[in-house]
Amino acid sequence: MPGEETEHPYAHDLRARIRDLRQLNVVEAAQSQALGLLNFKDIVPQLVGLEILLGKLANADLSSVPLKLVLDLNQRLQTIEKICRRIETFDIRQNNAVAERDALQSQIGDQYAELFSRVMPIVGFGAAVKEDLEAVQASLANQVDAVVTSVLKRQGATLDGIVAASKQSHEILDAMRTASAKVGISVHSRVFEEQAKEHKWQATMWALATLVAAFVTVAWGAAAVWWLSPAPTATAAVIVQETLGKFIIFSGLSYALLWSARNYSANRHNYVLNKHKENSLRTFETFAKAADSDPDIKSAILLQATTSIFAAQATGYTTKEPDVDQPSKIIEIMRSVKG
Repeated sequence: MPGEETEHPYAHDLRARIRDLRQLNVVEAAQSQALGLLNFKDIVPQLVGLEILLGKLANADLSSVPLKLVLDLNQRLQTIEKICRRIETFDIRQNNAVAERDALQSQIGDQYAELFSRVMPIVGFGAAVKEDLEAVQASLANQVDAVVTSVLKRQGATLDGIVAASKQSHEILDAMRTASAKVGISVHSRVFEEQAKEHKWQATMWALATLVAAFVTVAWGAAAVWWLSPAPTATAAVIVQETLGKFIIFSGLSYALLWSARNYSANRHNYVLNKHKENSLRTFETFAKAADSDPDIKSAILLQATTSIFAAQATGYTTKEPDVDQPSKIIEIMRSVKG
């Protein structure tokens, strides 16, 4: 149904009740020969009109109908369904059958009149909205056709011109992709920049820790020699015990000093490496642009630039500096991969 996916859940309940009500054979039951003179022929037009109203309501768009009206229709159809079921199961042998039949006919007439007054505005509104939408779409289509025709006539656009414009757009797109790739290389330098900042901060902290450890070690050594020397009357066992304790403390302080110094060197080494990679990536675009002219020059320059960025570099902060891979080795690796 139109707009059914955007309707309120109560509208879905109303549609379910409409389906149940349309499945009843109340018009046939009202004219049953078994009822004899107690049939419901007087309200057959209302029952037929009721079926027509239910069909129109089932095909109407309920997404714009107020919730209060939907609830009222749901309750009213529930009442009509009860009356129709009583007509289908009407027994002429019951007490006061004539009065019961007249009451049912009166109720159907009243309910049909109320339902008609509520359903027809919904049906009319839906038809008007559909006509308005079709008119707007037709108007827009005519306007678009007129504008396109006018532009084509004014510009003298031809199939060759369209093909040329398409080719030019593809060339521009390829150029944009190439520029985006080159700029993207420079953007990735931020990764190494963040790593360089982190290692620089850690190196500073370890430098302070090294200074503190060195000061404490020297202070403990001076104190152990000048102020914590054994008494002249101390026995050999006491002297050995005190000396051993001082040595243990001094060993711990020396280890802390050495550990701090090593961590400082490691973080300083990593800082220099990441800073070098950052600077290399920031200048990579310049080398790439300069190498666009000759393919051989481009390969040599880009190979050297790539080696400078990603190969291990000596920083002077470690005892075992790595060997820098020469471009010839990288070329051999690339050839073996291609092979």
